[in-house]
Amino acid sequence: MTHELHRLLGTALGDRIPRHVPLKELLPIPVVLFPEDEFQTLAQGLRSLLSAQQRILRVLRETHTQQELLDRFCVPHRVRPFVDWKLLDAGANVIGRVDIVPTASGGYRFCELNIGPAIEGPQMHGHCQEFLRAVGVSTREYQGGHSPYADLGAMIRERCRVEGRERIVILDLDSYHTDGPLVYDQLLRYVEAQCVGCEVHLIKISEYREEWLRQDEARKTLVYRLFLEDEVDGQWAQVERILDSGAYVLNTFENYILSSKAWFPIFCDESYRSLLNPAEIAAIEAFVPDSYEITPANLDSVLANKDRLVFKKADSTEGRGVMLGAEHSPAKLLGVLAGRLGEWSVQELVPALAPEFPQTRWAEPVAQNVVLGLYHVDGNYSGLLFRCNGNTRVVNLASGGKVAWALRVTDAEYRKLIDRLDGSARSAPQLRPATGW
Repeated sequence: MTHELHRLLGTALGDRIPRHVPLKELLPIPVVLFPEDEFQTLAQGLRSLLSAQQRILRVLRETHTQQELLDRFCVPHRVRPFVDWKLLDAGANVIGRVDIVPTASGGYRFCELNIGPAIEGPQMHGHCQEFLRAVGVSTREYQGGHSPYADLGAMIRERCRVEGRERIVILDLDSYHTDGPLVYDQLLRYVEAQCVGCEVHLIKISEYREEWLRQDEARKTLVYRLFLEDEVDGQWAQVERILDSGAYVLNTFENYILSSKAWFPIFCDESYRSLLNPAEIAAIEAFVPDSYEITPANLDSVLANKDRLVFKKADSTEGRGVMLGAEHSPAKLLGVLAGRLGEWSVQELVPALAPEFPQTRWAEPVAQNVVLGLYHVDGNYSGLLFRCNGNTRVVNLASGGKVAWALRVTDAEYRKLIDRLDGSARSAPQLRPATGW
């Protein structure tokens, strides 16, 4: 699918391609295609896995104290007072992205549940949308063509209605970029479009108005945070004031429990299977790689088999605290694990599919390690971020990876798109040969 798409887009646009690719982090053509039926299979698998998580969590809440759970899932100490236990028990306001590895055998494995506020990936949907617009194609024509930001905007609108809020504050860090294509202007536009009648602000923490902290104004305010706890540098006191003000914070810090890497060994623990229904068990067996906790009893075996394992710290984020066993010596791993075994687990290294894409414009295609990111917002499943790296199996931007958006298409939509682009390619002037695609 995708290689045919790229060939036709390269021919149709020729030397005009760079002007439609605003980020160096994007693939030279920032859109790939993904079969709609496979997306629905993944979405149903994720729905069942999140259901299993809630079912197991209810039992853990009955058998463990809050402190025991905070310790088990390695929740950062300064956010612990702001975990909303009632919201956690209700399973509400869950926003996130599951990272998925396409396997060499043709299947898929879920490798991380990233639940929390970091939802910058749908910006790539906007870049995909703009790129396709250059050849007269709109993502709105496709069943799966809308952005996860549309779901998030609808969720915010509904919470404002239920909670009686009329002011929406999308809260960013002062240390983040303030201009350029990686800011949250797209999110702002979606929220404004969905929440007509509400005032909407996209601001930094230092710009949060003093009067909004008053009880009467706080009761009018919904806050959506865009940052993780470990990214806050020197502004935590102001964050605490906002959290304590009475504003409705849509995404508080229970996400540190739900997104902990400790969940994958729990999913694989046979002792929990009696709690689950057949669909939940099937989802675990189909999509969860073999994972288990590291203990003094299995440490020697773990180190002996390190080359086929990925080591994950329970509270790791953005690739930090993830180590490929094959890339480190037993001594190095032992040094990291010493005295902290309870914070780490291991996961089977999945033999991944390695499609070929060029890393840069007109470069020769190279085999890429690929990770898909499936977004879910309050029970809606609506998009796939595509990330790849030709240099390392740790696929993120910090390691030199590239990103694109995966447009979901049915077979009929695919044929219609290819036929349209084939016509555009035939009529396009050949300014430069498209051999790089």
